[in-house]
Amino acid sequence: GALSRLSKETALHRMAVEALTSLGDIGTHELARRAASGRREDRALAISLLGELRDGASVRVLIAALADPSVRVDAARALGEIGDPSSAPALAACLDDPSARSAAIEALGRVADASTVPLLARLAREAPHRRDALRILGRTGAPEALPHLVRALGSRETAAVAAEGLAALGEPAVPSLIRALAIGDSAPRAREALAAI
Repeated sequence: GALSRLSKETALHRMAVEALTSLGDIGTHELARRAASGRREDRALAISLLGELRDGASVRVLIAALADPSVRVDAARALGEIGDPSSAPALAACLDDPSARSAAIEALGRVADASTVPLLARLAREAPHRRDALRILGRTGAPEALPHLVRALGSRETAAVAAEGLAALGEPAVPSLIRALAIGDSAPRAREALAAI
């Protein structure tokens, strides 16, 4: 039945990844070529395999694929698999596409690091992306994210997600959270974040 077919497809997929990995650059170049043109299904599969190979050389091809709405979700997921922070601006540009938004947010969460804090801080000031950007800021683990998260702690709209982000930052957030305890609106969420650390 369907389970048997899925099991066979998964095994075949795993074998394909192993074979392409053993081919090295030749396999990556062929997948990059297939990701750039052809039928949507073939492109999507090539893009997915590039992500699974986690080859940083594929990032440019995958960023280019983000321009095509028919494979944008696949490309965002693949970029998230690779985890290269240089893809963050291109992923952020996908946030306005409702069909790719979820995949772009997930990928941004995987590529975020200290170098992406300025981009995420800008997104945190834009209403449609504020909550997602604050959540990802906390995942960066970067002390540079602290002021942005502390500022958001004072807003009813973003206090809960800012507290999550500060808790995710851990120990470096403690002094800022202690100071936030003295601020009326921020105190309840600051207590929650401190308790979570």
